[in-house]
Order: sequence, then C-alpha cells, then structure tokens
Amino acid sequence: MKAQYDNELLSSFLLYLDNKILSKGEAFSNHGSLLYPIQNLYNGYYTYGTPFKQLVYDSSISGATSISGVYVNGVFHTPGSGNFISINPNRGQAYFSADLGSAVVSGNYAVKDINIAITDERDEDLLFETQYFLKPKTSQTVTGLSSDAITYPIVFLKIYRASNEVFAFGSLDNTKTNIRAIVLADSAFLLDAACSIMKDCKNDRFAIIGNSSLPFDSLGGSTGIFNYTGANTPKLPIIWGVDISKILPSRGQYANLNPDVLCAFADFEISDLRKHN
Repeated sequence: MKAQYDNELLSSFLLYLDNKILSKGEAFSNHGSLLYPIQNLYNGYYTYGTPFKQLVYDSSISGATSISGVYVNGVFHTPGSGNFISINPNRGQAYFSADLGSAVVSGNYAVKDINIAITDERDEDLLFETQYFLKPKTSQTVTGLSSDAITYPIVFLKIYRASNEVFAFGSLDNTKTNIRAIVLADSAFLLDAACSIMKDCKNDRFAIIGNSSLPFDSLGGSTGIFNYTGANTPKLPIIWGVDISKILPSRGQYANLNPDVLCAFADFEISDLRKHN
C-alpha cells in the first residue's frame, strides 16, 4: 500500500521533533569508536555496529559530527564505495556486501542523548514489558548492539486520535491529529529538559517531507547527506497545543514501573488545512 497522509505526517513530525531536541537542547555527544561485527547477517548483508543507538544524521545540527562514512583499515569509505552499502544511523550499523574478515572498521559520529522512534505498541506494553538497555559505559565490555536492542533515553511517537472537520467550501477540511510522545529517561534532569523543549513547540509549523526527499534505502541506511532545515518544503501543519503529564511510579497501576526509568507523556494537537479525495 502507498503511504497515506497519517504515515507521512507521523514520520515528518519525527524528523521535526528530532531536529528540535538536537538543535535546541544540544542533545548529542561527539564520539569515535570501532564498529564491531554483529554475528547475524542483516537482510543478507554483513553488519558492523557501534556501541550506541542512535547516531545523528542531520547535517544541520551545529557542532554534531554527522556520520557520512566509515574507515576500513584507516581508509575512509562513503556509501557505495567498494563493498560498503550504507549506514543505518538509527541502528548504529554499517552494511557491507562481503565479509571484511579481520579488517578494522571505525568511525566518527555524534550519539543522540535521546533516541526517537515510531511505535505501534500499547502504552502499557512500552512502560512495563519492553526491556531497555542503557547506552554502554566505558566500564562495560564494548560491542556492537544487536538489531533488536532498544536503548533509552528514548521518545516513542504514535497517533492516537485523528479527525477531519469541514473548514470551507471546495472540500477544504481541517485535519486534526493528536500525536502522543512517550518519553522514557534515566534522569529527572533529562526528562524535564525534553518536556520543556516539547512544551515550547506550541505554535510551530513543520514540513511534510515525503520519502522521495529522504536519503535512505530500503534497509533504513543513509546513502547521502540529509539537512532538515535545508529541505525546500512548505511548512503547513501547525502545533496548536502541547499537554505534558508525568507518571509517578508510586501511584496505582504505575507501581510496577521500573524505578530506574522516568516517564512522561507529551500530547501534541496538530492542525492542517488540506483537501483530500
């Protein structure tokens, strides 16, 4: 099925919010490390992973080292060079079409302080049943993270309500969409900072960016440079309101929440005047 309005809106909102948190919060740390071979093949490609998820791929973030390639035995390679296929910044992985054997793979990149992802899980499943992994510290055995590992701090996004309301003649509707951001943090400081940035998103407009404008392949790998603020796309949807609510683990049904995870909900009300068939 072709991507519809809700699909494009949610993915575009993710890009907007990710850029907002990274730029306003300077929520990243520049780093360099080896990329370690991951035992299982990913879609038939040989995979090398960083010890972190997610990596910054937006070149508009001032001061952040946006990963554009990797070093193989000290020689820099960009996607499409030799056996190097692409970089998946969200997974922190590089894909190769051939086994590199004993070659040393490394890279320089910026690690996000807060990851961001779209989810279709129920809120209670995210809060109680999903196992999260803190980013490895220097005292831990450093390896590449597997494809199914989920690290936090993280923001999960999902649409939980949407409607079309007649606005004007000519089939012009006001499409109202409510997007919930579920924020999972490892400190009160980070939780408050993320919620403060989201609260200040009120009255912002953001662009609907189609898949054709994104430099990603079918694996989610980056094949070129992405600059969010440089995307020549009109900003149409507006954020009418943002409501923040924190979860207190000591209350009722949240008593079993992992005490190391601090959680908040940010509910965004988005309005967009549009024609549809």
